[in-house]
Amino acid sequence: MEVEHIFKTGENDIQIADVFIKDNSIAFEYQRSVIPFDLIKARTRGYMKAGLKLIWLIDTNKFIKELKSYDGISYIRYAPFVDNF
Repeated sequence: MEVEHIFKTGENDIQIADVFIKDNSIAFEYQRSVIPFDLIKARTRGYMKAGLKLIWLIDTNKFIKELKSYDGISYIRYAPFVDNF
């Protein structure tokens, strides 16, 4: 296990996983602050490009209005105030 593991998502692009379990290629993103949904999507795509499984750990009390899962994929609906960030 590594904390703040740096990995490539493209030729000149990197991302930093908060926690990375190398044996299983699983990255954890701990998101406590509110960030735009587009940034979450971009980070998720970066993990996919790198071939890593991703688990988001999100403070749901701060900015998630609804969380649902279909076919093993979780979907997030943000609270309206998130659009202001």
